[in-house]
Amino acid sequence: MGKGYTEQILPNVRATDSSLHTFRDPTSTAKGKSRKSLMQPQELAQRLLPADDYKCLAKFATSGTPASCGEPWPDDVIEQAIATGPHVSALTDSGAALLWEDIQYQVDAGFVRILTEQELRDERSPELKVSRVAVVPQENRRDRIILNLSAEVQFPRTRRRPARTHPSVNASTLPADDQTAVKRLGQTGKALLLYAFETDPAWEINWIKMDLSDGFWRMIVEAGKEQNFVFEMPPHPTRKGRHFVVPSALQMGWTNSPPYFCTATDICRKLILRLLAFTLHSGINTPHPYDEYILPGETIPKGPIKPSLVTVAGQVFVDDFCFGIAGAPSRPHKLRDHLWLGRACLHGAHSVFPPPETIGHTNGKDSISLKKAKQGDLTPNPLKELLGVEYNGAPGRSRCIRLPAKKAAKYQAAIRLALDSPAHRVSLRTFQKILGKLIYASDVIPNMHYFFTPLYAELKGKAPTSFVGLGKKSVVREVLEFLYSLMGHAQLIPTHISELISPDLPHTYGTVDASGMGFGGTILPATQYIRPTVWRLPMPPDLEQAVTNGTVTMVDCEFVAFLIHQCLAQQLAEQEWGWIAGMTSHTYSDNSPTVGIIRRGASRATSPTPANILKLLALRQRILRHGPQDLQHWPGEQNTMADFPSRSFKSPALASDQDFLTTFTHTFPLPLQLGSWRIVRPSNALSSVAFSLLRKIPGICNLQAGKSGATGLPSPPALANTLTSLTIRETPTTWNASTCSWPLLLPCGKAVSTAASPLPVRPSRERYASVDRCWHLGDLQTLADTRKATTT
Repeated sequence: MGKGYTEQILPNVRATDSSLHTFRDPTSTAKGKSRKSLMQPQELAQRLLPADDYKCLAKFATSGTPASCGEPWPDDVIEQAIATGPHVSALTDSGAALLWEDIQYQVDAGFVRILTEQELRDERSPELKVSRVAVVPQENRRDRIILNLSAEVQFPRTRRRPARTHPSVNASTLPADDQTAVKRLGQTGKALLLYAFETDPAWEINWIKMDLSDGFWRMIVEAGKEQNFVFEMPPHPTRKGRHFVVPSALQMGWTNSPPYFCTATDICRKLILRLLAFTLHSGINTPHPYDEYILPGETIPKGPIKPSLVTVAGQVFVDDFCFGIAGAPSRPHKLRDHLWLGRACLHGAHSVFPPPETIGHTNGKDSISLKKAKQGDLTPNPLKELLGVEYNGAPGRSRCIRLPAKKAAKYQAAIRLALDSPAHRVSLRTFQKILGKLIYASDVIPNMHYFFTPLYAELKGKAPTSFVGLGKKSVVREVLEFLYSLMGHAQLIPTHISELISPDLPHTYGTVDASGMGFGGTILPATQYIRPTVWRLPMPPDLEQAVTNGTVTMVDCEFVAFLIHQCLAQQLAEQEWGWIAGMTSHTYSDNSPTVGIIRRGASRATSPTPANILKLLALRQRILRHGPQDLQHWPGEQNTMADFPSRSFKSPALASDQDFLTTFTHTFPLPLQLGSWRIVRPSNALSSVAFSLLRKIPGICNLQAGKSGATGLPSPPALANTLTSLTIRETPTTWNASTCSWPLLLPCGKAVSTAASPLPVRPSRERYASVDRCWHLGDLQTLADTRKATTT
């Protein structure tokens, strides 16, 4: 991949912030037995990347990654580690065969050396540390080899000395200096969701996935540090004696492998972005050997391969590159757009992780997984599994996500196996595995984590060898039964993108409060007009007494007030606009514990009321398909619009709703643009549920009620056409924008321009504040312009 090849892709340009030193083959100082780095930045990377990024890659390729793994091990520790041998999983027939096959490939490729025990002792350096190699089973794919660098060296008890341990390699390793790229991993899925949300709903998103093969093994550690990662092989049927592997590549299982490798792949992602930016007008007309996998069965378009009106997004999770390209489904140059992005990904990846023929890697694998390419990963498609989640980039109501069918079935099978246990119990370890699966699924199913309070409670104080009971009347069993049904329902009706992400401003906002005398709040318009509403509900005498004597807490009351407020806001919105999927609201409360419970999605209260209300809120979301509903703390002395109705029942002058409304209107006058206040009383049905929750009546939150068919939930109506992500994306970020021309009020009732400032940074938006946004063509052009390309 020399200069001529680079000029075919990107003629006569160099970014001004790129490295200006003469191009040099990074392998020039990395050659030699067991010192072959497969991460070797080529000239395209040198010419487009910022100087610091290119120099980082070149240093990794030539000198290797730092490997400061602590003080030398004493002789007795090394002898004990050698005596311990490989993990039991590596000693099985299949494990041993896999290890020898894989290590022989690495020996032939120059990645590792195999030494006999005597050779290892003869070559021993101060860095020598011996760890245990293991083989981890993987479903529907080849087992994975992992070097267990977290395992301590165990010394058994003797008559003279008690049992003791010596710290592992990971425990003594100095952390990598740069953790930026590995910390980005938590933002990858959020960035893909945000891209799907912000893309015009009339457009179609086509996804591309590019997987690197041999991952960590493509990078080497610094010379002289290889013996930090020595491990023993299982016995070989034809080789006598013990054999040890001395690797030069990053090891799966080393604590610093992800930071170093993710730094390289994130720089590769930047290179692809820059390649897209610099080819907006020239296009990428140089074919790639994998073009056929980008457009299988299609005739490669003729003419310049450059984009039309599109947006692009790109993320990388360790070695999985995930890209999306969006545009009108029927645009004439759709195939060219796809080929442009696909070629940028392929050429960019090969400029950092070159193909075998470029670096003389005899019989080596291509850095881009050919197996995954043949399976369709490189082919742009609206429906694709990314990071273990199925994304649908189709327009409008079909823009959804869900768990892949096999994964969902596997999770349900694990739950069912536990529920059908003859002993009506499972081990704590089994229960923890089930909870881990549910936590993963909760990223896809909104508010699913609201059900987890009793599951978390079951973990408290449990010994590792204990069991979790699943009796017929067990709360844990009830929740697992329902979550089993919920996951089945989510497969039939996937999660729309507007259920997960809220717009810059909510559709409605308001205030809520509870006191020992009653409940009250206000509902106001943000981006969708709704007549300003104040509501109140008196506390029944028995509950008022229960609040006084402390059997009903104020947290219970505040939580019930929030539930009433949410139900009223939804009902009133439906009356004025019709049913809207993805409707969002923002509510202010002066009760910190209630706000904390909503944000955590779990209750630590001894009372069952908050946990029961969380379940009801989650159930309402799944049926109504609304978007995030935020609750934010506001100081009590400034929450007067909600305090007034909740405490109004102590004044005889405010006994009638008309007298109350007159006084409230006078106390909190509205700007003319908002019209006039109205008062609304919660329905008898809603009031009955609220009071029953406070009275802790058994069965009020029976999750088995309302079952419909095999899914356990009644099916909601289809997503309405009245709200799509286009409506959401175009909502304003300031209160006086053209689509939100009415003033917004502070919880004290004062209309000021700063009232909107907390809304864009509310909790449901805050988690997306730092993620990458999509790349419009204008953004790419700006990148190219600010990096002023110059003639070389």
